[in-house]
Amino acid sequence: PSPGGSFKPRSPVLETRFFTIQATRKFVELDRGRGHKCLGPPAWAELPKKQQEGIVLTQESNLSPLHYMQILYHLRHKGTPSPVTNVKKGKIAKNSISLSWQEPDRPNGIILEYEIKYFEKDQETSYTIIKSKETSITAEGLKPASVYVFQIRARTAAGYGVFSRRFEFETIPVFKLPGVRTYIDPHTYEDPNQAVHEFAKEIEASCITIERVIGAGEFGEVCSGRLKLPGKRELPVAIKTLKVGYTEKQRRDFLGEASIMGQFDHPNIIHLEGVVTKSKYSGKLCMCKNDGQFTVIQLVGMLRGIAAGMKYLSDMGYVHRDLAARNILINSNLVCKVSDFGLSRVLEDDPEAAYTTRGGKIPIRWTAPEAIAFRKFTSASDVWSYGIVMWEVVSYGERPYWEMTNQDVIKAVEEGYRLPSPMDCPAALYQLMLDCWQKDRNSRPKFEEIVNMLDKLIRNPSSLKTLVNASSRVSNLLAEHGSLGSGAYRSVGEWLEAIKMGRYTEIFMENGYSSMDAVAQVTLEDLRRLGVTLVGHQKKIMNSLQEMKVQLVNGMVPL
Repeated sequence: PSPGGSFKPRSPVLETRFFTIQATRKFVELDRGRGHKCLGPPAWAELPKKQQEGIVLTQESNLSPLHYMQILYHLRHKGTPSPVTNVKKGKIAKNSISLSWQEPDRPNGIILEYEIKYFEKDQETSYTIIKSKETSITAEGLKPASVYVFQIRARTAAGYGVFSRRFEFETIPVFKLPGVRTYIDPHTYEDPNQAVHEFAKEIEASCITIERVIGAGEFGEVCSGRLKLPGKRELPVAIKTLKVGYTEKQRRDFLGEASIMGQFDHPNIIHLEGVVTKSKYSGKLCMCKNDGQFTVIQLVGMLRGIAAGMKYLSDMGYVHRDLAARNILINSNLVCKVSDFGLSRVLEDDPEAAYTTRGGKIPIRWTAPEAIAFRKFTSASDVWSYGIVMWEVVSYGERPYWEMTNQDVIKAVEEGYRLPSPMDCPAALYQLMLDCWQKDRNSRPKFEEIVNMLDKLIRNPSSLKTLVNASSRVSNLLAEHGSLGSGAYRSVGEWLEAIKMGRYTEIFMENGYSSMDAVAQVTLEDLRRLGVTLVGHQKKIMNSLQEMKVQLVNGMVPL
């Protein structure tokens, strides 16, 4: 029906003080299409006097559908406050929006409180509720450059009124000026508590459930658990704790890391939900537990996610300085998130004591040579570290440079040697690793270029079928060939037991591999012929042989 229309079937006479009007959604939408934007509270004074006094209606009333709906609204919500209609925005920042409003036109009693519901636009199922006795609030912890929808309703002794119409407000974006970093260094704050509350919201300890320990960090344990905030769904989270007996310096660094994390918002960067400071008290990327269980495309997809996260940090003007597989969190969908932003930037003056920063020792095996020698930490040094992460992922968690000392690693890298290709590594991936390990930092690819390269490989899976040649992989591994001798292990059995492959001792001995010199000649085809069919076992044995050869000559693949 339209305004001024009729109803069918039409009753000869409609005259009652109590009635029910039924309308379908289609009816309401049609009426809106006629120019009625909202069927909210009736403008009661504008209704014909006949409709106000006793609500007596007859067929001669000739009411529009809008008037019928207004009358129904009045009957159903009589005694509760009318909706809030005048909402004004106050201060708007990149992470917060302040609002104020006037009391409803018809409070119908004393207003006890207001309930404010808000959510990010198009994400209505994940909303937040705030209650206030005042006619103003500030919503905090919002995303920059994002539109948020707000609705407000009042409560009296008779109950809640209906929510107001939707009001949309947008947080301000983070502007990036050329050559200026867009994150704020928390170490510039005199009080670390001020910094952490500037960029992270406080969470009550009662909202957190710790389930199990998944690792140890610089400051304490890293646990998995659940977070349940009021008005929001429960989330699986990783929880980083500050160890008992911490020093003031450790506390400041711990809060500093949280302040850094709170400034990032990207699907491949760990998202900080909040901090617990009032009470004093997702798993790691562990490839070794999944040896051989992923396809090459899955591995490349994981590497692509890490690169995308690092591109975001680079675009923000942030240098991670501690990129390693141990600092990557991964979920059940194989989505990787870069985490652990605790490493600071200042090196100690004494290079013999340790390469340290305000946050702890520099991870030599993952750090670019110029960052160690000249303290030049840049996005390019993060690219070097990313190449090491690639090697870790493709080798299923092998330790970079195996058991070499840090000083030996520094010396070998400076002389131009690089890690060899992992077994069964696509040539395109190993070439990208070598590109990341260019001595000249300006010759290394940018993270944006790395993301594009990996995207091309994912779109063209056949390009991943070409593997690094097995024979050249071994011959290029060494600066010179030599015998393994018997210095490392006294027997083949002792060696296999050491790498937890003792089940194959008898097979090796029966097939003539009774000495370490003989074992040194074993190829992948030999292992398959011996009956070592599990890919993970093949890799473990071949990588162990490779490690012993590297230790013998104290060098890696020269560029």
